[in-house]
Amino acid sequence: QIGRVLDALRKVGLDDNTIVVVWGDHGYHLGDHGLWSKLTNFEAPTRTLLMMSVPGMTRGQQCRTITEFVDIYPTVCELAGIEPPSWIDGTSLVPVLKNPRKRIKRYAFMQANRREIQGYSIRDSRYRYVEWVKTCLPFDERQIVGCEFYDYEEDPFETKNAVGDPKYERRIERMRKELRRFYAEQYASPMSAPIARMLGTD
Repeated sequence: QIGRVLDALRKVGLDDNTIVVVWGDHGYHLGDHGLWSKLTNFEAPTRTLLMMSVPGMTRGQQCRTITEFVDIYPTVCELAGIEPPSWIDGTSLVPVLKNPRKRIKRYAFMQANRREIQGYSIRDSRYRYVEWVKTCLPFDERQIVGCEFYDYEEDPFETKNAVGDPKYERRIERMRKELRRFYAEQYASPMSAPIARMLGTD
C-alpha cells in the first residue's frame, strides 16, 4: 500500500515536493511472556515501524540508528524549513535520511503504565534497562519496586532478567545514569507541570 501511495504521487507530479511519513502503533504481545497486550517495556510493543520518503534524499535504504517517534516532528520541521519550538523532545533524522549509516542518538526511551505503577525503559542497540516505580514525575528512587535488564544479543526473547548479573554491572550503571538524566529532563520540561496536575502528582 505504501508503494501505491508513492506511485500515485509520481503519476500526478507531486513526488518532488511531498514528504511521506509512515509509522505504526505499538507492537503487540501475542501470548509471549504470558501477555496479550501492548502496555509493557518488552521488545515486542516498543519496537515499531518508521518509514520516510523525502524528495532528494536517499531512496530504498534501511538505517540502524536508534529512533523515536518524538523525532518525527523536528525532522518534518527541518525538511519544511520551519523552526521547531526549543523545548520539544526529539532529534531531527535529516542526517540519517542523507546518510543511512549515520547514528544520531544512543538511546530510546519508553514509558508503560500498569495501573498505579509506571515502567520506564532505556534501550540502546543491544541492551534494555527498565525501572518500575510507584509514582510519576518527579522521580523518587525510594519508589522503585523492580528493575529489569536484557541483553538482546545473548537473549533475544527476553527469557532472563539479568539485572543481578555481575558481568553487566557497569553497563547497567551507565544506562541507569542516562535514565535518571531522562527523568530530570522530563520533569524540567514546560509540559511536566500541567501533566503532573492532570495525573494528580503535583
